[in-house]
Amino acid sequence: MNLVPDRVNPSPDYLCTWNLQGYMANYASMEAQRDAMIERYVMGSGQAPGWVDMYPKIQRDLLLVLDDSWDVPPGGNSDMMGGLILDPHRFPSFDGTPAQRLARLREAVMAKGWKGLGGWVCAQEAKALDPSTPESYWRQRLGWARESGLDYWKVDWGKHGEDAAWRHMLTDWARTDAPGLIIEHAVVPEAYPFSDVYRTYDVEVIISIAETIQRVAQLLAKSLVGSAWGLVNCEDEAYIGAALGCALGIMRHGNVGTLPSGRQDFVFPPVGRDIKRRLDEVVRAVRWHRVAPAFGGGDICVDPMSLTDFWILKQDETWTSRKPGDRVESVAPARVSRGVPLAEVTVKDGMPLPFVLASRNPNGAIAVATQGRTLEREYVSPSADVVLRVPDVDQAVGIFGCYQSLTLTSERAIPRGTVWAQDLASERAVDVTSEVRLSTHELVIPGALVQRVGLTAQTEHDLSEPGMMLAIR
Repeated sequence: MNLVPDRVNPSPDYLCTWNLQGYMANYASMEAQRDAMIERYVMGSGQAPGWVDMYPKIQRDLLLVLDDSWDVPPGGNSDMMGGLILDPHRFPSFDGTPAQRLARLREAVMAKGWKGLGGWVCAQEAKALDPSTPESYWRQRLGWARESGLDYWKVDWGKHGEDAAWRHMLTDWARTDAPGLIIEHAVVPEAYPFSDVYRTYDVEVIISIAETIQRVAQLLAKSLVGSAWGLVNCEDEAYIGAALGCALGIMRHGNVGTLPSGRQDFVFPPVGRDIKRRLDEVVRAVRWHRVAPAFGGGDICVDPMSLTDFWILKQDETWTSRKPGDRVESVAPARVSRGVPLAEVTVKDGMPLPFVLASRNPNGAIAVATQGRTLEREYVSPSADVVLRVPDVDQAVGIFGCYQSLTLTSERAIPRGTVWAQDLASERAVDVTSEVRLSTHELVIPGALVQRVGLTAQTEHDLSEPGMMLAIR
């Protein structure tokens, strides 16, 4: 039995090329990183693999989003920022009108197995392209997106970057002129209520769990006030996205080790979680979205108690201007949930509490995750006893992270049957009925079972924490 549906993930999850560009350019400068946006790196040439060859297990579930400078000539002509015309010097194999170029590139990317194509959008009109009438300028480009089938605009910084009114207009024009195009906003939280997707934005990997939880909780709280039904994109924090129903903007990649120059990769440093060695959790979270897609709106509960994570930096452990010896700190709610009450969490005396996240998807699926802590110069994954009250356990349950035990207490009687569990990165479920405790209103899952089954398909040398689903049949 395979519990993971054989269908394409409907969430607008994507792999973003920005850090791939940075890796190829050794993060030498912003200009060098932009100049790494070229066809040869994206598509590969000859025997050389390209970025389109990454994440083979989940390409069908992901969009490929080309980041900064796909539409700017090499060398960085800032007057073309926001032009949205695939640059012929960067992508010489794709000619024709602006719409045809995008369509041909999208077809080539999808032929490699990807769900679709998106592009980074500078939030300004290109000075070199007569932007005297902004509305007609943007509606023309939305027309190109519609004609080409382009799937996604990642609208970032630029002249209008912090202008919520402009972002609102752009979204309205898109819904009329390119209704199939997903518009992602960022930078201005006021844009979240009308966004198709709102991204939590860049964080330092070393402190990313706490910082992302804090940002997601703040945004979701706005949905209670502003009737926001758009999705939150929590960027690269895969298990946060799985547990809280957020879309994913994956940044990590499989180029493990140092940069090509030999310098330590200071964007994804090999300390703490060593995130470049945690690609399996991306696979698990994205495949969980086949079962329980990202969703907007709904009730949210945020724990009034906060946890503080911090890291004392050494050399080459951040992309910011911080220096060795600096303390990087983030404070986040200990628990966050959507559609279910906050979980009850117990740890042994002296153990730190994990972050605990949970949600009930509109389709009834339950997700719960524990997230580890970053403390001084160590990443720890505390094993806690977690109790989560849910309306029912009729649909699938996604379980992520480490536990001493997980207890699901159901308001309605739990159906009797065989209890199946499956590593979300695998294709085969196993019967675990004899290993769980099932009563009329309670299902108790030992942490050792989550650890064993949730890592069944672990790739060699991968450090991801468990991620599994459970269902009663």
